[in-house]
Amino acid sequence: SGTVYAGINKLPKGNLYILENNKTGYSITQSTEILNGKFKIKTINSGNYILYVIPELNYDFLFFPKYIPTYFGETYYWKKALNKAVNKNNLNIEFNLLSFRNPFYGTKNISGNLKFSKGTNAIENLPVSVILLNDTGEPMDFRIADEKTGKFVFKNLPDGVYYVHPEIPGLKTSDFKIEIKQENSSYEHVDFFVHNKEIKVDKQTQDIVPVISNNFLKVFLKKDFKYPIICELIDLSGRSVIKKIYYSNEILLNTSGLAANIYILKIKTYDNSPVKTTKVFIRNY
Repeated sequence: SGTVYAGINKLPKGNLYILENNKTGYSITQSTEILNGKFKIKTINSGNYILYVIPELNYDFLFFPKYIPTYFGETYYWKKALNKAVNKNNLNIEFNLLSFRNPFYGTKNISGNLKFSKGTNAIENLPVSVILLNDTGEPMDFRIADEKTGKFVFKNLPDGVYYVHPEIPGLKTSDFKIEIKQENSSYEHVDFFVHNKEIKVDKQTQDIVPVISNNFLKVFLKKDFKYPIICELIDLSGRSVIKKIYYSNEILLNTSGLAANIYILKIKTYDNSPVKTTKVFIRNY
């Protein structure tokens, strides 16, 4: 049993999920409703579990602070969650929900649909939390993706840089970067492909500026490179899908045959200069 706090107050309503790693992935062992900050599980075996609280809030209302789904250990990301050992000595547990306290209001929206890659699945009966992060990686809001369509919408956002993070225990999802600028339309929509691999880039360069349009990826190189330049686009499996040679600091790649997904863009020269890499999200409208 235990108590869930939203700041100094008890969480009015929410749900607690107890997750167990069964070697092939995570599954729900038990779940229970939280009322007025209190929860209670009647029977549970001793062992190590991940405990996850999803608050039930009217997130269309502009309240602040914004409270975020939180694992025991005060994190929004399952990989950083602590395995809580449940035994007769710790049957009373206290949660403190993560929160974002800085008010924000704008006219822009971010919406999308989660689509799962082949062989990738969400946990049965566990709502999929979509976490909105700011440019420093701080969680600032969340939505629960629609169970059937995977749709989510964040409203009333100011211009800025955001990251969309689908939180699914057991999956190493990559965050998708969205930049809303003054000249952008008021509605940004993305189909977010959830996969079970996390694309890692050792160090993303600031020398590459990718610009995505319908069926094309245009790349601007900020610094002068020794030509020729090898430009390569690599998919989630590590397979090279495009590889071409260019003699200019403006590169145009035809992406019309590519599936919407996250890719790694690599730029290298024949003189063995350090490889420049960055993540890009290709979507053909």
